[in-house]
Amino acid sequence: MLRYRHKVDTWRFKGSLTYRLNVSNLLDRDGIMPQRFSALPAYEVPEPGGRGIAYSRFDLVEPRSTRFTTTFSF
Repeated sequence: MLRYRHKVDTWRFKGSLTYRLNVSNLLDRDGIMPQRFSALPAYEVPEPGGRGIAYSRFDLVEPRSTRFTTTFSF
């Protein structure tokens, strides 16, 4: 989040103006995130590798998003 505020005193407008920039997932990481292990019965990943208990749920990472807002307070 980045915010900048300044006073406004022109003609009929007196108050403050605020600009705000919000960036979600700034580094733009992508892929999947494992969330849950397999429940009953526990499922193990077979050979080769034998990596242990498998995951049953994955979440996708949301892509980068930006939002720019302005607010006038008087």
